[in-house]
This record gives sequence, C-alpha cells and structure tokens, in this order.
Amino acid sequence: MAEWIKRNAVAIALAGTMASIIIMLVFVSSGCSASDLIQVRVPSGVQRSISAPKLVPLSDAPHEWDRWILFVESESERFSDSIARGQELLGFVQSMTNTGLGLAEQALGGIPFGGALIGGLGLVSGIFFDKPGAKKKEAAEKQASYNAGMAKGKKMAEEIARELRG
Repeated sequence: MAEWIKRNAVAIALAGTMASIIIMLVFVSSGCSASDLIQVRVPSGVQRSISAPKLVPLSDAPHEWDRWILFVESESERFSDSIARGQELLGFVQSMTNTGLGLAEQALGGIPFGGALIGGLGLVSGIFFDKPGAKKKEAAEKQASYNAGMAKGKKMAEEIARELRG
C-alpha cells in the first residue's frame, strides 16, 4: 500500500484538493460562511443585561451589539426621567415651603418678635430636609464603624483563643 501511495502521490494530492474544494463549496452553498465559524466573546455585564450567550458567531455580533445599544439608550432614558421627576418633586416641595414661609412672614411680620418666629419656622422646616450627600456620609460612617467593630472583635477573639491555648 505504501508503494502504491508513493507511485500515485500526485493523484492523491489532487484528489485531496478536489475533496477540500467540494467540501468548501458545500459549506458556501448551504449558507455557512467563515463569519459563522468565528466566535466573539460577550462581556459578562452585557451578557447579564441583555441575556446574551457567552460566545456569539461573528455574523450575529452586530445584532447583539444593536440589542446592547438599545438597552443602554432605554435605561439611560429611564434614569434621566427618574432624575427629572425627582427634581420636579424637589421644586414642588421647595415652592410649598417658601410659600408657607412667605405667608408666615406676612402674618408674623406685624407682631413683636415676629422675625424671631419666622427664623424659628425656617429652622423647623429645615429639620425635615436632608443636606445633599448626608445619606452617603451616614452610610460611610456606619461602614467605618462596622469595620472597626469587626476588627476589635477579631482582636478580642484572637486574645481569648491565645489564653485558652496557653
């Protein structure tokens, strides 16, 4: 058999080449292209956001990209609308507070010590409004306190463990 292969090496190479061409033509005619064979990795955040698979064929990547762009645009619009509604509510609350203080100023302006009462009303109304960033600052302080407590508790536990061993 080895001898026959040596004598017909050109014919075998030609047959292999023809078979490769036929296989390639079958793939091309059946709609398979090189872009179907190449895989693109989808980042994990994108996978979670648009429920995409981990790998997509290069031919499907533009579709997944369009889905991602649509997701980002729609979520950005929703977030922007939410911020705008919050700002409208804040404007309403501030307007109502200013109106109330204006009415109180008119009513209390003519009586003795009315100015002090107006100032007191302003201070009282300020109690109901948080400063911007106050919640973040409070959360950071709580986290720092928690971390310090955990470190102290760990240190105490290590000391107790040492005394029990020793």
